[in-house]
Amino acid sequence: GTGGGGTSFPLPPYGGPPASTTTIHELALGADGNVWYLRRGTTIGRVEPNGTITGFVQPDDGLSEIAAASGAAVWVADRNAHTLLRVTTAGAVTSTASPVSVPQALATGADGTLWVGGAGVGKLPPGGAGEVVTTEADVSHLAIAPDGGVWVADSFGISEVLDDGSLATRVVTG
Repeated sequence: GTGGGGTSFPLPPYGGPPASTTTIHELALGADGNVWYLRRGTTIGRVEPNGTITGFVQPDDGLSEIAAASGAAVWVADRNAHTLLRVTTAGAVTSTASPVSVPQALATGADGTLWVGGAGVGKLPPGGAGEVVTTEADVSHLAIAPDGGVWVADSFGISEVLDDGSLATRVVTG
């Protein structure tokens, strides 16, 4: 147990790059109830509610972000290959070109649209083609507001993506 009434599940040995890159650095709760994770290096993993742990090793070490997808799947950003990977619980991986280069931030809207941040902001609607919304920012994080609005963080602060694709800076850093 964890002391908080939960259960602990040890991760299996890594088997990837050197130990310094084995840290879990991203989490996403899937629509299927599984907890999905990225381990630095090349592993996408899944922890099922019953404690079963499955790791899917990818050939690239550019995995940078993970977000829930519809059904029993997640989206993973690969910043080195400029792609988005859709990974199912069965381990099937589908690669899609990212609408922006160097994808490093992901967020899924209530309508299933995947928002992608990197060298700008792009979106990938369910069943549709990716499109660039703006190239104004070097996005490190994305968030979707309850009203569907998209917020981004970059080195200048926190901005809202407006309907016309421009950014309205709301919080300035530095």
